[in-house]
Amino acid sequence: MKKLNVILAIMMITMSVFAQKGHHRMDLDKMKTELNLSDEQVEALEANRAEIKQKMEAIRNDAQLDHKAKKEAIKALHESKKGSLEAILTEDQQAKMLTHRKAKHAERQAKKEEHRAARKQTHAELKSYRQQNIQPVMQQKRLDFDKKIAAADKVEIEKLRLISADLKAEMKEKMKRRKNKKSAEEGRGKIGKHHARRSHKKGHRFLALLKEKDEATYNSAIALAEKYGEAIDDMHQSMESQRQAWNEDMKEIKLQKMSEEKRAKIEEKIAKRKEKQEEKPKLNGEKLVAKRLGFLLMPLEAQNASGHINAPRLNTYPNPTDGRNTLEFEVRQPGNVKIDLFSIDGKYIRTVLDENLQSGEHKIDLDLSSLENKMYYYNITDKTGTYTKKVIVK
Repeated sequence: MKKLNVILAIMMITMSVFAQKGHHRMDLDKMKTELNLSDEQVEALEANRAEIKQKMEAIRNDAQLDHKAKKEAIKALHESKKGSLEAILTEDQQAKMLTHRKAKHAERQAKKEEHRAARKQTHAELKSYRQQNIQPVMQQKRLDFDKKIAAADKVEIEKLRLISADLKAEMKEKMKRRKNKKSAEEGRGKIGKHHARRSHKKGHRFLALLKEKDEATYNSAIALAEKYGEAIDDMHQSMESQRQAWNEDMKEIKLQKMSEEKRAKIEEKIAKRKEKQEEKPKLNGEKLVAKRLGFLLMPLEAQNASGHINAPRLNTYPNPTDGRNTLEFEVRQPGNVKIDLFSIDGKYIRTVLDENLQSGEHKIDLDLSSLENKMYYYNITDKTGTYTKKVIVK
């Protein structure tokens, strides 16, 4: 087994040698020095490398082979060369190669862990920045905008919020399965890069999945984006300078831990990307619809005295229920509270509460036994906004 690992390690090195033009001689010289190779051994390795390169290129250029078949052919090519490489190197040289390989692997793993920790910290700092600086502002914008939305459209938006939550959970599960599948595949480096380039905006995925699942609801979402689109676009335009300031702050968070050399390269790339974006036409089609819907579907959550966003407490039990159901809810500001019950398709069922309440915790018991077995939601409106809570009747 040890010899097999050595041979595979050598194969990987010889493969990387011919894959990097201009570095062949240097790599062989390094091998010659570290392993004390003879001229005959160097000549044999070069011949072996040339043969592998020729066969590898033939496999890659074979249009009749799919990705899986090419992987199998490359694997077979590795297997066919084990004996010849083992014959070139002595056991002592193989042992040295294995030690060298392990050291390089440990070095790469250490760098990966270092980069992973840095990325994790950067993501945490970006998340904190958004929560403290961007979300409160956008939440207040959405609360103010809610006054412009017709009552019937608010019901449709609440329906879309519930559907959106379910679809997002479905998309998240699909991404998790795809990630697990990729990590289990051999040679996932190229596959991973391919999927990374192919990634889409969440809004695009939501619209595509919504259209696939329920075209009528998809058309309703498009209609809402069109109806309130101009007002949403004007609001975003009025915030352009503030948005630019946020982007600059977040860019600084991303770059702050980089070396001066790497930072300069990244800033150059950002500048070029910005120039290309300025040359492109403004958002249109589904991109624009996704942006508008993203704003409309923002959850309406109240702000407390310190300005932090947090929704009032809502709870319903048992859930699912076979009839009897209890709804617990928090009133933040005294005044009228109206609670309507809707089916998941937006159909009004009945009003379960419409009266003035004092601030604090409240509870009502309900009988849902006459309803069909499916999903419903409570639509709770008070002075701070509108909130929803799903309930399933089974």
